[in-house]
Formats: sequence, structure tokens, C-alpha cells
Amino acid sequence: MFSFSRGGYERLLLGRYPELTGIILEKYFFDRFAPLIEDKGERVSRIIPELAYVPRIEGIGAFQNMNYMKGKLRLIYQIRSIFQFFKRTLRPGRWRPAVEEG
Repeated sequence: MFSFSRGGYERLLLGRYPELTGIILEKYFFDRFAPLIEDKGERVSRIIPELAYVPRIEGIGAFQNMNYMKGKLRLIYQIRSIFQFFKRTLRPGRWRPAVEEG
């Protein structure tokens, strides 16, 4: 899962659909955005490498007909949320965009 601000979408994706024809989106995003996240351990863009909060996905998965907020999947969501809370507490700067110089 990923998200963009409106400006980020317009800057990085808008009008690039011809590049996406016939390719695997996961590979496209990895090849295109991974180099922008870190270069020698330093952030080089305004891309934040992970969501600050675990997304709460509610509904029924059509292919496997399973409820995302029942049983084992709900427990996994809650555990991930707790870990994410502690990560945000220990490293709050990770979820702030790097300052672009210019």
C-alpha cells in the first residue's frame, strides 16, 4: 500500500501511464522510487519509506472470502499497530519528509 500527496502524485505519476503498459507495477515502483528514498543512508527526497500508521482495512476479500478484521487477521493488525506506535515514539523523524535544499 502506498499513498501520495496531490503534489507528489502530479510530480511523480501524472501522465506516466504509457510507461506502465505491460509491466509489473511492483517492479516499476521499486525501480523508480527505491533510489529516491535513500542514497548512502541519507534521504534524498520527500519520500517517506513507510506509513506512520498501520492502515485499517475493513471488508471482505473477494478472492478468499475472508474478513480482514476478524480472528487472526485482526490480531495481526493490532500487533502491527502496537509495534508501529513504538517505532514512531523511538524514531519520530523517520516519518517527516527530508528537507529539500534549493
